[in-house]
Amino acid sequence: MRRFLILIFVSVSYGALALESSESISEQRLQQVNNLVHKEPETAKKLIASIDVTKLSPPDAQLLDYLSAFLVATSGQLDEAITKLLPLTAPNSDLNIQIRSHSLLLLIYAGVHDWESGLSSLAVLTEIIEKNPQHKLREAVYSNIVNFYNLIGEYEIAKQYVDNVIDSFESSDNKCSLSTQDVYAELKLNSEKLTEQVFLEVIDSCKATNSIYAAHGAYTYLAEYLISQNRYLDAEKILLDNLEEVEGTGFHTMTASFYATLAEINLLNNQFDEAQSYAKRIIDSESKHQSAESIATAYKVLSKTSEKQKLYEHALNYYKKYSETKQIEIDQNKAKLLAIQKAKVDAVKKNTQIEILDKENMLLKTQALLDSESAQNKRLALALLTMVLVMFVLWTYKNRRNYLRMQHYAQTDELTGIANRHYFTQLASTAIKYCKRTDQPVSFIIFDLDYFKRINDSFGHQSGDIALKIAVNAAKLACRKNDIVGRLGGEEFGILLPGCASHLASFIAEKCRKAVEQADYSLSGHGLDVTASFGIADSSNCEYDFEKLFAGADFALYQSKDMGRNRVVQYQKETASFHI
Repeated sequence: MRRFLILIFVSVSYGALALESSESISEQRLQQVNNLVHKEPETAKKLIASIDVTKLSPPDAQLLDYLSAFLVATSGQLDEAITKLLPLTAPNSDLNIQIRSHSLLLLIYAGVHDWESGLSSLAVLTEIIEKNPQHKLREAVYSNIVNFYNLIGEYEIAKQYVDNVIDSFESSDNKCSLSTQDVYAELKLNSEKLTEQVFLEVIDSCKATNSIYAAHGAYTYLAEYLISQNRYLDAEKILLDNLEEVEGTGFHTMTASFYATLAEINLLNNQFDEAQSYAKRIIDSESKHQSAESIATAYKVLSKTSEKQKLYEHALNYYKKYSETKQIEIDQNKAKLLAIQKAKVDAVKKNTQIEILDKENMLLKTQALLDSESAQNKRLALALLTMVLVMFVLWTYKNRRNYLRMQHYAQTDELTGIANRHYFTQLASTAIKYCKRTDQPVSFIIFDLDYFKRINDSFGHQSGDIALKIAVNAAKLACRKNDIVGRLGGEEFGILLPGCASHLASFIAEKCRKAVEQADYSLSGHGLDVTASFGIADSSNCEYDFEKLFAGADFALYQSKDMGRNRVVQYQKETASFHI
């Protein structure tokens, strides 16, 4: 969404980390990148290319990986940024790097609408930030937490958080970021305290610290505020005065947001040619910014301007594309609400468990006091009991480990590491019943690697197995966290998507298709070109029945193959019939 991604990179500046004293040119350049990454991103990218990672200490090498991931994120490649950041959250990573990575992941997950992972990162971040004594780093994390609350629509909580911490902020750039989050929350709450002067003061403070992402974000909020006051020309002037600078940062998502707001303003002012120009810029640069809200705005503007110009066929086509994009947005908002509700339920469960443990501890302490009065008489009995308990624990642990190992072998496909057909069917059937009971949509995807037998015949089964694993991992990364992935047999795989209607399922399937096609298969030892065909069925066409969903998706898969392979096809009930 446009405003989601504007917020994401407002408060990622944590200031310089203290690097070890060294004369190494690579370490000096790394420190420069750390200082420039949120102020002069293009310069930072050039410096990173000149750093010799072999000359860096392990903590500095981790810092380089983090900064590279940050620059990838600001360029709009959020899935790639997640892949780079996840290894940096491991317990053996430097604590500062863990905190910075979790903090950035918190916002990127919001950008890709993986709310469940975002809420998990929030819980981890809240716990580990207290272990770090660096005041400036803690300030930046607090700012990102406020940012995340804004992203999930909890504006009241965001405002309360700001009021609790802002007076303790010492860093000017972090205070700028937090102030930007504050005015955004006030804007969404329709606060009467907001004036144009409030926005200008925030912008001036961000410019004073050269915090360009925060300043550009504040400009868009000011424009939104001015539009709400029917001051369209003032809003347009604010954006045009800063458009060239925004375009020069390489932050394509921010640029798309500027274009979208300018397109809306020109539409309101009946400047149809200008409105269409900005809208087409958004669509032409879609691969760079991947901003669904900006794209939706562009199609809406093009539809309305075409209607005004009496180009009714064009207007209808643009409106269809706008409706498809808005439907995806609606599905994603439903997923967000479900994730937030689940997090609240989990928090209640956790608090209940803590209360139970506290009571158990109290009972144990009381028992210990009673036992201490006759400890001498019971020492031998306690020793014997301890031996029996240790033996029982060891026996239980050994049997539990054997059970888990056998369960894993019974449920997992040995080659790819995902669920085998039997276990996938079991998990999918359970999820379908849950969706039916809670009145949620559910979709089923089947995909099959194209001409895979040729790879085995031409390059051998070992190369084929490697390609199979790479393709599955690529598709799995393109799925949501709660999607169920399993191997149905050979080179055929299934994906069950709970809470997912047809529009969002098509969007995810297309992401999977591109991920398989663009994956790096060089580990196979050959220059392989691997593609896959996808078929989709959903509960609106095939009811809440595993067999019917499977049959519908399978039918659509064969249509995909008949149409030339390497494509996604949605099952349409009126064009086919099948019997279970």
